[in-house]
Amino acid sequence: MNGITSIEDVNTLLIGKIGSIEKIKRDVEDLLENNYNRLSEPDRKDLHKFKGRLTEKNIGKYLKKLSQSIKNPIIYRRKETLKNLGIKVNKLNDKIFYNDEIDETIRLLNEIEDYGRLFNIVSEKLPSKLISNNIYSVNSWLENIKNDIYNLKRWEGKLKSKEVLDELLEKYIDGRMYIYEFNEFVDKIQKIEDKFNIKIKKEEFSLIDETYDILEKIEEYKEKIESIGSSSLLELKDDLDNLKIELENECNKIKKEIYFWKQVLDNENECLSEKNLDILYGKLKDLKDEAKSEFGENVYTVLENLYKNKFFISNPHEFAKELKTIAEYFDNITIENGDDLNKVENVHKATEFLKSINYKIQKKDFKEVDEFLDEYKNIKSEYENMKKDIQYCQKILNKENETIPYDYYELKQKLEGYKKELQEKMGNDFEEIIEFLKGNINDFDVNKETLKNFIIYIRPLIKEVLDVWFLKIYFMQNY
Repeated sequence: MNGITSIEDVNTLLIGKIGSIEKIKRDVEDLLENNYNRLSEPDRKDLHKFKGRLTEKNIGKYLKKLSQSIKNPIIYRRKETLKNLGIKVNKLNDKIFYNDEIDETIRLLNEIEDYGRLFNIVSEKLPSKLISNNIYSVNSWLENIKNDIYNLKRWEGKLKSKEVLDELLEKYIDGRMYIYEFNEFVDKIQKIEDKFNIKIKKEEFSLIDETYDILEKIEEYKEKIESIGSSSLLELKDDLDNLKIELENECNKIKKEIYFWKQVLDNENECLSEKNLDILYGKLKDLKDEAKSEFGENVYTVLENLYKNKFFISNPHEFAKELKTIAEYFDNITIENGDDLNKVENVHKATEFLKSINYKIQKKDFKEVDEFLDEYKNIKSEYENMKKDIQYCQKILNKENETIPYDYYELKQKLEGYKKELQEKMGNDFEEIIEFLKGNINDFDVNKETLKNFIIYIRPLIKEVLDVWFLKIYFMQNY
């Protein structure tokens, strides 16, 4: 004992302690006489029990609490219950504890306590709630939380970031977020964390919605996303944004090719709003298979190379049909430049004409296409000339009512027949006269008999021409 140096000091100390003990004794007697005896047996059992060392200080604290519990047992019990729940009641007015509704508050808190993380936030905010609001609104607030506790608690083991979960719970408790918003938001967080194996930090909270929106857009293009390996949400957002742009470009590229093959197949009316790359690739494959089936492997290969090499084709369907026709007569069709592209149309016109006159086209390699076009020009010229010659022969032979065949070989045979007949009637060299009249030669040398016979046969034609000539002169002179 510091400061005690003599027997007198000891005596003084004891006298002081005796005085304190006497006061404590009087206080206890007063409590027993005036308050304790009025308590019911249940209230007596709930009185504060003494704990700790038997010192003057501890006894004083005990008597203070005991006095409170004896004088106002209900208030004391309610306060102690809230304290035991972890609620700071020291700043609360005693009037609150006189209201029986506080028992409902305690009941609701006991139910909420089952979810410790949530309860810690609630217990921290409860005193200020009780100070600024009536107890009925506080209980309504607690009731809503209790009703939602299952939906709140079920996320406890599903999120990697507990600090983010705390932030969300606080937003919900403060009324800044409805339960459905809470569930939607936590679902976003879980999806991001699980899919990319990251732990979202509290300071990254504002990035969650934006990141999730980007992810949803990506999933429109691709259901399965390869591991990205981002170390933070900020990094992940940037990586996902870049991936989204890549997938958008890929989608547009596929759609462009799909549109080309739809044009080839004359099926471009169908609207294509799909974004899923797997579905689009499947659609593209189906279109290509259909093109192979309709136009043949050779034509398909040509069209595919044209698309890859970015050749412009104004009407892919008509072009494909032309190629299909050409492929019947040419092997190894290759288009390497604009000139080759133009040749396709020319060759198609040529083949169509030759087919129309039933000319037998010999199969060639596409490298011989220039030779073929020259051959076509010669055949077309020959065909037109044969038609003219037949008309001449028919006039001379007075057979204009006879049908001129369109078939190349029949036409040729018909002309040969007319020539043979004219040879028999005029002479073998009559054709020289015909060529002279047509302007193909400047002079002719035939025997007199042939010339004589020729004049006899063409006399009606000459008379017809002369009649027209004289009639023309007459009109010119008289009118």
